[in-house]
Amino acid sequence: MRENLGFLVAVLGSALTALSLIGSTQAPANSPNNIEPSAAAAIRQSFTAARRQFSAGHYLEAHESFLATASLAQRSGSLLIAAEAFNDAGASALARQDIRHALPDFLRARHSAEALHDATVIAGAMNNLASLYNTSGHPEVARQVATEALAASAGVKDKGTRPKLQVQLAIALAKLNRFPEALVLYRDAVDQLVEQGDPGTGARVRSMLGGAAIEAGHSDDAEVALDEALWMIRSQHLPESSNVLRFLAKIRGQRGDQRSATVLFDAAIKVPV
Repeated sequence: MRENLGFLVAVLGSALTALSLIGSTQAPANSPNNIEPSAAAAIRQSFTAARRQFSAGHYLEAHESFLATASLAQRSGSLLIAAEAFNDAGASALARQDIRHALPDFLRARHSAEALHDATVIAGAMNNLASLYNTSGHPEVARQVATEALAASAGVKDKGTRPKLQVQLAIALAKLNRFPEALVLYRDAVDQLVEQGDPGTGARVRSMLGGAAIEAGHSDDAEVALDEALWMIRSQHLPESSNVLRFLAKIRGQRGDQRSATVLFDAAIKVPV
């Protein structure tokens, strides 16, 4: 569960993770020139404090600090910083599995982004919403949000946004028993991520594809995706994934290869949590 949650926060595009979707706030947000200097300093200080709290695992405190940052940004007239702060507040709530508070935070991030008329920020906010709806058991709503975001993604500057929106749509379609459509999206997203130099996220998406294929009863597609994920992880010297190993063990066991299944299960258990 913890590994799944870690990936979920990663693909949400939080400023607080190395695997950001929109990459909007990897460093303390740069305040627009039209913000009064003292207000800009207060925003920067609030953002920095919130990130420290998140990094320390104090997600409840970080959530409140990000909301305070968003409020400061709104009063100062910076919709961009407000959208970023609401987004990170949602990520903080999600890290606590607090969907009730994450949803309004992501909705406010979307509204701020739409008022800003910035296609990249809007796409990132909508990706977060789609991911949240997928997580909370509303795949049809997630499908609608992701489809809308993809249709409007032509003006998005960040190349990494589109494949991760495709992942959200693929997740939703798989949950709606439309796996063949999801398979095409998963594979295309992986190809784009690898081409963009993001093998870590590519490997994790392959793992997600493997899990979705198993759920849909497509064991051949699952085995191919998981074998490719494991190869990518080891060839790129990425951290081992217990999910990949467990999924592969399940398939090997179903095929009657108990020896391989045991080896893979043992390896999965040894992966650090």
